[in-house]
Order: sequence, then C-alpha cells, then structure tokens
Amino acid sequence: MIKSGNGRSGRGRSLLIAAAMLAGVAGWSVEPQGAEQSRRPSASEMSNFGSYLAGRYAQNRRDLTAAAEYVQRVLATDPDNPQLLRRAYFLMASEGRMTEAETYARRIVDGGAETALASLTLALADIKAGRFAEAEKHLAAIERNRINNLISPLLRGWTKIGQTNLDAGLEALKPVGQDTGLGALYQMHQGFMNDLAGRFPAAEQSYLRARQQAGEPSQRMITAIGNFYERQGERAKAEAIYQEFGQRHPESPMVEAAMARLRAGSRPERTVRSPRDGIAEGLTDVAGALIDARTADTALIYVRMALDLRPDFDIGHILLGEVLEAQGRNEQAAQAYRAVPAKSPYAWNARLRIAGNLEALNETDRAIAELKAMAAERPRQPDPLVRAGDILRTKERYAEAVPFYDQAISRLSSIETQHWSLFYSRGIVLERSKQWPRAEGDFLKALELQPEQAYVLNYLGYSWVEQGVNLDRAKGMIEKAVALRPQDGYIVDSLGWVLYRLGDFEGAVRHLERAIELRPQDPVINDHLGDAYWRVGRRTEARVQWRRALSLKPEPDVVGQIEGKLQNGLQTGDEPRKGG
Repeated sequence: MIKSGNGRSGRGRSLLIAAAMLAGVAGWSVEPQGAEQSRRPSASEMSNFGSYLAGRYAQNRRDLTAAAEYVQRVLATDPDNPQLLRRAYFLMASEGRMTEAETYARRIVDGGAETALASLTLALADIKAGRFAEAEKHLAAIERNRINNLISPLLRGWTKIGQTNLDAGLEALKPVGQDTGLGALYQMHQGFMNDLAGRFPAAEQSYLRARQQAGEPSQRMITAIGNFYERQGERAKAEAIYQEFGQRHPESPMVEAAMARLRAGSRPERTVRSPRDGIAEGLTDVAGALIDARTADTALIYVRMALDLRPDFDIGHILLGEVLEAQGRNEQAAQAYRAVPAKSPYAWNARLRIAGNLEALNETDRAIAELKAMAAERPRQPDPLVRAGDILRTKERYAEAVPFYDQAISRLSSIETQHWSLFYSRGIVLERSKQWPRAEGDFLKALELQPEQAYVLNYLGYSWVEQGVNLDRAKGMIEKAVALRPQDGYIVDSLGWVLYRLGDFEGAVRHLERAIELRPQDPVINDHLGDAYWRVGRRTEARVQWRRALSLKPEPDVVGQIEGKLQNGLQTGDEPRKGG
C-alpha cells in the first residue's frame, strides 16, 4: 500500500507505479490500513503507468522509437529514477540518438549509478571533441568483464594515438593480443596505428601477421591490406593479394573494383584516417563478435557508437543492417543497407541484403524485381539470380524459381565444390514442380561435388523411397545421412521409412519412434509411425498416431488417406514394395 504524505521521493513514485499496477491491472481495490488511509493513484499517475507499460510493450515488439518516447514521458515526472534513466539511455543509444543518449549517460554517472555503457558514451563524447586525455578518465571507470577487457585497451590505445603518443598507444593495446583468438584483431589495429603514424615497415609486418593469423581473411581485412600496398605504390603486392582473394571468391565486386583502380593508376583513401576512425573500427569489430541473438542488443549500441564517430563508415552500415536483421527489424535493416553509397565495394552486398529484407517483409515481387535489375547490370554475376531463386523457393513458388537457378548455373565460369548447394537448391524446386528426371540429375551432381552432405543424401534417398525405386541404395545413403546428423528428426524418419518400404517393420518402428522424439509435432512422421505400428500388430497405437497426425494439420492431399486408415486400417493391397 502507498501512504499519503506531503511529498514523494523518487522511490515513492516508483512504489506508486507498483500500486497502479495492482489497482489498474489486477483490479484490486485499495483498502484502509489501520488509522492511515491509502488513496487511488491520480489520473496523471495512471497515465504515467500506462506510458510505462506502453513503452515496455513497444520495446518487446522491437519498436524502439515508440518505446523511447513513452519512457521519456514517464521520466519527465520522475527525472532522478535510475532505472528509468538507464532504460532511456539504452533506447536512445539503440536508436542512434547519441546526443540524447549522452545526456542520459551524464545524468546516470552524476547520480552515482555508473555503468560501463554510460562511461563509454562519455568517453566517446570527449573523443569526438578531441579531448583524448579526458576520455581516458571515463575509460578507466569501466568495470572489467570479457567484452570490456577488449573494448578498454582498444580505446585507450587510440586515445594515446590521439595524443600523438604512438608508443604509449601500442603499449595500451597489448592486452588485446594476449586474449586467445584475438591475435588477428590485435595485429590489424597495431598495423593501423603504425600506418597512421607513418611507420610503414612496422605497419606492413602487422598487417601480414594479421592475415596469417586470420586463417580465412575477411573482405574487410584484404581491403585494408591492399589499400596499404596501393598507397605505398606496391602495385604488384596489392594485385597479388586481391587476386588471391578473388580465387576464393570469384564473384567478388570488391576485387573487380580494386583491379580497375589499379589499372587506372589511382590511389584509394587511407582506411583509417584518424584515431576516431580507429575507434570506430574497434567498436565495429566488437559488435560483429556480439551479433548473435543473445547479445544483439549490445552489438546494436556498439555499432551505433561507431557510426556516430564515423557516419561514412560503409562496413558499419552493413553491420547495423545485420544486427537489425537479427532482431527481426527488417524495414530498419533495409534502411541501413541503403545508406551504403553506390560506389562502395560493399554496395553490391548491401543491395542483395535489401532484397532479402524485402522478402522478409512479404514484398517478394519488389525483391525479385531488384534482383533481376542487378542481374542485368552484371551479366556474369550469378548471385542475384541465386538469391531470387532462393526467395521463390522459400515462398514455395517452385516453378518460378527454376529459370533463375538455370541462369545462375549458366553464368558459372567453372563448377567448383562450393556449388553443390546451388544444384541441391535447383533439385528441390525441380522435384517440387514435377520435373523429376532433371531433379535427380541435380541431386547426383550435388553429391558428386560434395559426397558428405547429409541433406542431399537424405533428399535423394527419401525421393527414391517414395517412388519405390533404388531402395537398397537409398537405404545406404540415408544411413550415411543419419550417421552425419544423428539428431535430425527428418533424416531419422527417412531411415525408418526406407526400412518400412523394405519390409523391416520392427526396424522401422525403432527408428520412427526415435524420429518422433526428435520431431514430435511433424504430421508426416506421426503418420509413418502409425503405419509401422499397424504392420507389427500394434493397432490401437497406430490409430493414436494417425489421429495425432491429423491434429497436426498435414498437407491437404493426404488428409483423406489418413482418415481412410483410421476407419479401415491398412488393407492387404497396401503392402510396401520390397527390394529395388
């Protein structure tokens, strides 16, 4: 209960919100207690609570813009509430409203409720203003955990560079290199620092060590190292590193643009032009490591910080789009990708991703139109055609997908191991559009390119089982698939079904029961298990499985078959075909 009084502290207002929850949501009345009288929350207080709830609801729905407005309304009536301040800060930073986020961060720190993100925000504000020494004080206040143990040395190193103290910057950066798995990141930033300071031999050594430690260098790393060689007039070295990357990624627009620049004799702008750029690189590196669903909220704030420091950072806009995609905010993700300029080496990838987000927004025809335009712009590039085929396959527009895959395959200069998935995808849409001979050829081609692909083994094996052909070979293929992916219920179901078709009903029951454990909500697997139970004499259990299959909404064309089995069981003429 809330007791009336002449004034209310911030905590009192917080308690009043709790009372409003009980009175306004749970429908409880507020009764007298002892000699003191409680009162109902006022209309304005209920309005504040409504805004608070609306803000939480909007945040849960990933409408952070609306959530921020609601939280600001509540905070206006309770300006010192630390919980509301932190929430307001989080929402402003998440939306890239960094000026407002900085205001809330300062209020958080001044109120003694300091957090790592608030301190980092104030440090970045000092860095933007060129106050590098002051920024170090805020960085020193950041509490230590694994992420902050990476962020703090990176930023402290760059603040030393901002104070024209290269040696101190390199020394501050060293803890990053001591973390297992961060060697390439450490070497790249060491290279950027030496490069910016004009120590080019040392920069080259760091870049080369980074490339070696990365194993499979990213496009960003190759771009930065090639950029260095181009600026140094080392054309042969730049060309060699681009060509090596191009051999692994033959359709890379970055390589094409770099080689054109080399032929023209022009030189690119420096990758990291200032300490601010170096810090933006570091924040983006960390955001990229945090992009999975559990840490996407933190990744979003880091990438917003990076773009606040460097608004023209193309890779930052790409990563922002990826984080927003991970959160299911496809419209905002498409906007982030549109911020990548047409001349950027990342523009092609950004346009592909825009199409993917249009598809996620159920604007399939717009997505396909964009991809067709891209395919026309670059007649040798297969990837927009592949993406169009994938989108149509996902939408079950199988016949429409076939020509896109056909054109994509025709554009391949040579067929390599990695193209197995393209043949597999075309095989699926061919099979679903009743073009089995071509589909079978594609599945076999996919297995020729990559014999250990469990999904291809399963799809082709299961298709043969359904047709009652090549059953012994299908059994061997599906057994191999199960060995590769023993926890995949669909593949285990395929093995049970091929055993059923071969007449091994006891073996079929054993595998189909395992498939049900892995995929209990699949109507096909439940139907298969019902058939197997019937064959081994477990008639009551068979009907239970068939009823369950019907309750799980199977494909319309099999509903009548299942209903017939429920009424009459499996008839004498329904025995599976053996051999093959």
